[in-house]
Amino acid sequence: MFSFILAVVLLTSSISQAAPAFCGSADPEGAPRLADSSRLVVDQNASGEWNIWESGIKDRLTFCIHDHFKKDKETIKEAVLAAVREWEQYANVKFEYLPEHDSQCVDSNSSVLFRVKVINSRRVPYSAKAFFPYTEDSKRDVYFKRKLVQGDFQQLKGIALHEFGHVLGFRHEHAHPDNPNICPEDRPLAPVTDYDSSSVMHYLICGGTGDLTLSDLDKQGARRVYPF
Repeated sequence: MFSFILAVVLLTSSISQAAPAFCGSADPEGAPRLADSSRLVVDQNASGEWNIWESGIKDRLTFCIHDHFKKDKETIKEAVLAAVREWEQYANVKFEYLPEHDSQCVDSNSSVLFRVKVINSRRVPYSAKAFFPYTEDSKRDVYFKRKLVQGDFQQLKGIALHEFGHVLGFRHEHAHPDNPNICPEDRPLAPVTDYDSSSVMHYLICGGTGDLTLSDLDKQGARRVYPF
């Protein structure tokens, strides 16, 4: 699971396919959430609080999918909807796709909380990229490389699960303090579950198994962070 490392002040995350490099991160200006000493892996702000969506926002996480996906639009739509619906089974959140905004799926569109966009450049070093809760509006984007979208669907769905874990505030599991092969990251985090090498939030590197499915600990952590 993600011995879940929640992101308390997360911003961006990217994934490339090699190892799998699908995630990268950036730093959002985060609004504080509740603090907890239980384990998983959540990002933390300077006050030691979790950076997760609060009630009123978590119940309607709206998004659009940019028309620039063109002929690959249905594929990315299917993968994204499958990923968010799976998270909704274990976390008390609700994602809402608003297709009427796809033609204007841009930073200035305040009718959606975030946007799903395509990466066309081959020079970009990652395959996908996301953001953390309370990132500034103009940086709330989830990116997928076109080559990834045109490849194996199950891999695409698994990477979408990983990226939307970041959108919910979960950090990379390989940064968990109990990981014997830890690959530390440069921002505070709060473990929510025991370390889990099979977490969907764990890279194949740093002791991870490379599974792109929600583990039992991922599901447990999701319920703990967003209880029903």
